[in-house]
Amino acid sequence: MVTVGGSEAIDLALRALIIPGDDIIVPVPSYIAYSPIVQLNGGLEEMNMMIESYCQRRRMFVNGLREIGLPCHEPRGAFYAFPSVAHTGLSSDEFAQKHFRTGII
Repeated sequence: MVTVGGSEAIDLALRALIIPGDDIIVPVPSYIAYSPIVQLNGGLEEMNMMIESYCQRRRMFVNGLREIGLPCHEPRGAFYAFPSVAHTGLSSDEFAQKHFRTGII
């Protein structure tokens, strides 16, 4: 296949492969043109379901940290969580080492 650019090549390849109604998994993060190409060619993108699943897990993790007394801001767009251990009087390394030795983490 000869094209004028990468985006056109991806578009043509996906047009050849996608049958309208196909479930397509687009990993996140992904190449910026994948989602629009999938939608334009009738594919059903699973990304929204994956994002909701990650959000539910993140919420459960952050709430669990809060329940055990570790203040934690819930990030909006990342799975990372950074609980504060300042109130324990320990550095984050000391906190982790102490709880690792006791088998809590």
